[in-house]
Amino acid sequence: MFKACFQTPVVNNANRFVMNAEVVVMKTSPVITNANRFVMNAEVVVMKVQAVVTNAFCCGYL
Repeated sequence: MFKACFQTPVVNNANRFVMNAEVVVMKTSPVITNANRFVMNAEVVVMKVQAVVTNAFCCGYL
């Protein structure tokens, strides 16, 4: 049940798409500072936490 929930493609793929789009924007932008990289890393962590929470909610753990 838990494993099946983690394979829910819609939410996970949407999150990956958004995250990948942000990474591409970062890589093609030449004037990126360390502060911006730090902020992006924090956003990636937040997105991963949101994905876990979404999966837990989908499985009925919350």
